[in-house]
Amino acid sequence: MDGELVPFREAHAHLIDPILHYGSDVFEEIRCYATERGPAIFRLDAHLKRFLDSVHVLDVHDMPYAMDELRNAVHVTVQANHFNECVIRPLLYFTTERGRNTNAYRPAVAVFAWDWATIAGGEQNSTGARRLVSASPHQYSAAGMTNGRLDSQYLNPNLAKSNLPRAGLEDAIMLDPEGFVADYTGETLFLVRDGVIHAPPQTPAPAEVTRDTIITLAGDAGYTFVEERLSREQVLAADELFVCDAMTGVVSVQEIDSRPVGNSHQYPVTSNLQDAYLQTIRGLGRRSRGWLDFVLGEPLY
Repeated sequence: MDGELVPFREAHAHLIDPILHYGSDVFEEIRCYATERGPAIFRLDAHLKRFLDSVHVLDVHDMPYAMDELRNAVHVTVQANHFNECVIRPLLYFTTERGRNTNAYRPAVAVFAWDWATIAGGEQNSTGARRLVSASPHQYSAAGMTNGRLDSQYLNPNLAKSNLPRAGLEDAIMLDPEGFVADYTGETLFLVRDGVIHAPPQTPAPAEVTRDTIITLAGDAGYTFVEERLSREQVLAADELFVCDAMTGVVSVQEIDSRPVGNSHQYPVTSNLQDAYLQTIRGLGRRSRGWLDFVLGEPLY
């Protein structure tokens, strides 16, 4: 927190800090994976660039830390906890004595991590998932506030997600106010039709690093990718559906709105991309060298 390692039980924010009242924070979720060369953080620079872009969108003029300092803080936190695999969350929040005068807020940065053993491409991914189309449209922020990862953008998806466990589901497809696919409550959606991969346009959804990863790996594998507005009917008629995010990797969807996806449970494109993603995060893919930050063995703290 603010450049110092702090024991978990002492990492506190004050009750009157804006983060508890107005949702004024910026965050990232980054994964660290075990490889033959030791723990490696996946696409750290891309995540930190988005983090800093989000800080800029929030109009923070006195951001106390630059890219190199944030990168070092992430490495120090993973190393100090002796994690081989974990989730890392950088968090920008604000401290102040009271009130809503944003000019008086002091920006502060914390980086924390927790153990996470679930492997992208593991059991959850191979068995598939069940999803539905949410009746609640996704209402995005005002123009100019859509490309950052800001806490306030997740209120509507969280509300849509709150009733899903009662139906035995985890996530839903969010539609925009015009009825086209916007995104998932927690993941990015792709559909496959006649061997071609389709996805909704990136804007106005926050720029997703994992989405970019999958598009790049699909191009490496020779697949055609089309970015276009997708209707609910197109989703229901897909040969394959899969979703991705930093936490779970690539997850096959086998049922949508109580309908099976495709004419069989054979999803070759999804399976190929799952394998490519798994190879990449484990340091065995052609993109691994440029996308993995290996945590140094010697102490950084």
